[in-house]
Amino acid sequence: MDIRPFAPDDTPACLAIIDHNTPPFFAPHERAEFAQFLAAPAGVYLVGIRAGAVVACGGYAMLPDAPVAVLTWGMVARAAHRQGLGWQLLQHRIAALRQHPDLNAIVLQTSQHIGLPQSIATLPRICHRSSDDRRQ
Repeated sequence: MDIRPFAPDDTPACLAIIDHNTPPFFAPHERAEFAQFLAAPAGVYLVGIRAGAVVACGGYAMLPDAPVAVLTWGMVARAAHRQGLGWQLLQHRIAALRQHPDLNAIVLQTSQHIGLPQSIATLPRICHRSSDDRRQ
């Protein structure tokens, strides 16, 4: 999967992704919130492209008053679940966030239906940054 910045022309594909994941992964009212977000994305928003089509989207934003990043609206097309695309997009976002030397935390808010226990156990390993890393 190739990952590139979101463009306004990607809006219909991103809305189709949330539509096909509602339910169980999103509540119906979240579509309007997501559409509003896409009209003016906060921070960096990305899309994953495979075979010329948008199959994933997600981003991140830095909080203005704290050394904290928030992962925003990450999702994968329902037909492309269980293929590692969400994990690939997450790793891409974390790699970008590691370039912020003062970052202390990454916040992920998700539904109770997302199967993350095994993945979350790996997050400290890929997010960890030693004091030597911070000095570079």
